[in-house]
Amino acid sequence: MIGGGTGPVEGTKATTVTPGAWSLDRMLHALDAYAAFLGSDDALLIGDFNNNDRWDTPAAPTFRRIRERLAAMGLTSLYHERTGEAHGAETVGSLFWKWDAGLPFLIDHCFLPRTWLPRVSEFSVGTADNWLRLSDHAPLVVELQRVDANPAPGPVAR
Repeated sequence: MIGGGTGPVEGTKATTVTPGAWSLDRMLHALDAYAAFLGSDDALLIGDFNNNDRWDTPAAPTFRRIRERLAAMGLTSLYHERTGEAHGAETVGSLFWKWDAGLPFLIDHCFLPRTWLPRVSEFSVGTADNWLRLSDHAPLVVELQRVDANPAPGPVAR
């Protein structure tokens, strides 16, 4: 729902996007359109947001505004909950700018309901060593414990 790009990069099928006013407006519009679902405690939002607090400025706090909107819906960043790191001060990256392991940025995010935090059994961000030969992005891996709304019936007592 939220990632995306502005068009093909010359010589590739990749796309690029610069977090700016247009991108922020589209993201906030999408969040508003899906607010009832995203705030229902039945949804998580995961993927390439192409944004991070480190690029926010006092005049353009783009990612902070997105995070605040998500927080108002009860969604929190799994990475930040697990690591305790501040937004914009991450020590791990999911994007290696220009395919350079020395230029990591966390722009892929998983926002999930706070009530789901106890259900997270695994969370990791791929490393440059394992992924840079395949992509400039490393995956977020999230494993959740299943909660059955309608568990299978047990044996019938006689």
